[in-house]
Amino acid sequence: MSARASHRQLIGYNHVEDTTDFIKLDTTNFISPFLVVTVVVDLVIIVVVVVVVVVVVVVVVVVVVVVVVLVAAVVVEVVVVVVVVVA
Repeated sequence: MSARASHRQLIGYNHVEDTTDFIKLDTTNFISPFLVVTVVVDLVIIVVVVVVVVVVVVVVVVVVVVVVVLVAAVVVEVVVVVVVVVA
C-alpha cells in the first residue's frame, strides 16, 4: 500500500513538474510588444543606415566621375593648344 501511495505521489509530482516546465516554456516563448517594437525600430535603423550608405557611395562615384571628366577635358585642351602652337 505504501508503494502505491509513493507511486501516486511520484506520478503527481512528475505531472506538476511537467506542468511547471510547460508554463515556464510558455512564458519564455511569449513575444512581448516591447520586443516587437524593438525589432521594428532596429530594422528601421538598419534600413536608414543602408540607404544613407548607398546615397553616400553614389554621390562619391558621381563626384569622382565629374572630376575625371574635367581633368580629361583640361588634358585635351592642353594637347590641342600645344598642337596648334607647334603647327
